[in-house]
Amino acid sequence: MYGAWPGVVGGVWQGCLMSTNGAVGIGRAGGTPERPALFFSGPQEFREWLEANHDSASELWMGLTKRHVSPRGLTWDEAVPEALCFGWIDSVAQRIDDDTTRQRWTPRRKSSIWSKTNIAHVERLTAEGRMHPAGLAAYALRTPERTGVYSFERDAAAEFPPEFAAQLAANPVAAQWFALATASYRATATHWVISAKQEATRQRRMAELIDDCAHGRLIKPQRYGTEPTWAARNRAALGIVLAFVLAVVAGCSGGSGSKGAPGSATSSSSSRAASASSPPSGSGSSAPSVTVGPGRPPANWVEVENAKPGDDGWNVGSGRVAPEGTLDGYADAASVAPGESVRLFLSSTRGPVTVSAYRLGWYAGAGGRRVWSGPEVTPPTQPAPRVAADGMVTAGWKPSLTVSTQGWPEGTYVFRLEAGGKAKVVPLTVRSTDVAERLVVLNAVSTYQAYNQWGGASLYKGPDDTFGTRARRVSSDRPYDGNGAPILFKHEVDAIQWIEKQGADLAYLTSIDLDTTAPVLRGARAVISLGHDEYWSPAMRHTVEGARDAGTNLAFLGANAVYWRVRFSGDHREMTGAKDAGLDPGQGADTTVMWRSDPSPDPENALTGMLYECFPAIGPMRVTEPDFFLFKGTGAKAGSSYPGLVGTEIDRAYPIAGTPTTLEVAAHSPVACADRGQTFADLTYYTAESGAGVVATGSMLFTRALGGPTPKFGITQESVDFAQTVVSNLVGALDVGPMADHFPAKPNLADLGASPSTSTGTGGPVG
Repeated sequence: MYGAWPGVVGGVWQGCLMSTNGAVGIGRAGGTPERPALFFSGPQEFREWLEANHDSASELWMGLTKRHVSPRGLTWDEAVPEALCFGWIDSVAQRIDDDTTRQRWTPRRKSSIWSKTNIAHVERLTAEGRMHPAGLAAYALRTPERTGVYSFERDAAAEFPPEFAAQLAANPVAAQWFALATASYRATATHWVISAKQEATRQRRMAELIDDCAHGRLIKPQRYGTEPTWAARNRAALGIVLAFVLAVVAGCSGGSGSKGAPGSATSSSSSRAASASSPPSGSGSSAPSVTVGPGRPPANWVEVENAKPGDDGWNVGSGRVAPEGTLDGYADAASVAPGESVRLFLSSTRGPVTVSAYRLGWYAGAGGRRVWSGPEVTPPTQPAPRVAADGMVTAGWKPSLTVSTQGWPEGTYVFRLEAGGKAKVVPLTVRSTDVAERLVVLNAVSTYQAYNQWGGASLYKGPDDTFGTRARRVSSDRPYDGNGAPILFKHEVDAIQWIEKQGADLAYLTSIDLDTTAPVLRGARAVISLGHDEYWSPAMRHTVEGARDAGTNLAFLGANAVYWRVRFSGDHREMTGAKDAGLDPGQGADTTVMWRSDPSPDPENALTGMLYECFPAIGPMRVTEPDFFLFKGTGAKAGSSYPGLVGTEIDRAYPIAGTPTTLEVAAHSPVACADRGQTFADLTYYTAESGAGVVATGSMLFTRALGGPTPKFGITQESVDFAQTVVSNLVGALDVGPMADHFPAKPNLADLGASPSTSTGTGGPVG
């Protein structure tokens, strides 16, 4: 037996502490009375528990050990197939301690989303005769709208246009291979070809499909994991000799340590090359492989990446954060292209520093994966920061370490710095160089810097903590305050992890990457702004509005977006935000004040659909349009209320100039605003003339709910389930192309009787 698992005596489960809702209780490493965790030695024990409890327990908090623990016990990869056999599904994961996490499992609801990975699992498990009737029943309850989000199963009846069908028929071997493939594969491959926006892309994909079929290969997006048995069977039947090699993920093994080698690092302080060790591959993992490096990754790369073993070392708990001045660091770039190097500037009074890099994602609830470990570094003595006349603080340090990102997948990263038992992080985005037909996730680094108080001054306050002594300009050449990435951790991490779980083809950029005249968003299916994206330059806004007007969908998952206008200089390492036209004279439309303010007002509602309304405001989200397409599967009814989803900053829709005429308000939530009395927080959707759809949640707490219940804000499990389902629906909707073609807006702002006066909030007047 593993840990404290009690086993079965006389057909009765012994020693299981039952919680009030029927969940099994504490196993080897505890948990809490509210969320007990039970550990299993392996898949068979979990299967036995499911046999006895699948139809009576409402949830199970499973204990999982991290890779360094021995014996390991049941892993998440092993648990998923067993859960599918009985119609159960995993959801949130939470840290217990440095060795263990707990994962919540529940029976699937009728509205549950089915990913193509889990569909493949069920097909295999059914063929092996392992599916329990309960699991088959859950599988039979799939609905088209909750399956097509990931797997394109809704297009099972899709057909090639006649000219493409003729091209396939002209190659008898390819046509026979395709005819012998499974129905689900044919549907997926057909959708891949015909869903491309451009005719040239459709032609290219059709040619690739025919060539792949003629050689007995799966199409590129399907080449992951274990090859299905039908593929080998078809090759044997047709006498095809397969000649392709599955690539091994770049960066999963250690580099030689030479400068520029994959995963290599150079310590500037000691002027020596250093060998970088890679994280262990993990035991029992069946993670598929895919080549990831400079250039565009395959369409299924996010799903493949998140199947790899995770590691929660990215998460520096509050008790482990080093005080400012004892351990700090910053990077010389907010983002780098895959394969480029980044320099780290470190300072430590705690002794030598160890550095490792983590990519943020789902990773079975671990939230991140360690992609690189560097040498121990002894930083040089660093000078005191410099303070300019306008309050800008610059560290001006000497570089300590140069790290190559060769082999690192695109995404959001943190470097973990550790010294003397304490830690900090340094954020970095490995940006995408090709975003066509992908969902672009934005890291709001301009907002990170606006709030950064390191060295004594931000755009909010100065050394004496008053607004009057604030900096008018801030520099990225300094560490961030707090844990090293406070806004990333508060407002973006939960959303990144949940979005990555959906498996869509993602791309990553920072807000600074949008400050350009280059077409960096050309062809993107969608742009996703996360929880707190407040500071925008004119070029940033022009880039995003141009994408929208070309058919790119937008999603604003937080609130207070596009509120302050800023201006970049110094190779984008400096950002001006005077917040007073008198302190920023002669700039015209570039004056760094609120976007809604003189001398050149252009309120944010023309882009997001709403105005920033209030801080602070906390309350439930109230549904007004239960048939709204993003609410499918939530069980919401008119008037349904979800605690804690509104706050702490909110947006509101106003019937004023700039508000899109197609605006639909799907949730209209009454809430108290500071000392102003009652106002409303809105969740909205509008469609542009280009066909693009724009969704805004109007609440900064919405992304917080994606990470699980939060008593501090009153976020309950019911609210978590609602928010997670909405975002899962959103990712699927964004990925279909211009949303107006599939989800036309139903304008209803006039029906709410909203006032054009902004006096109910704290966001300020317009114009």
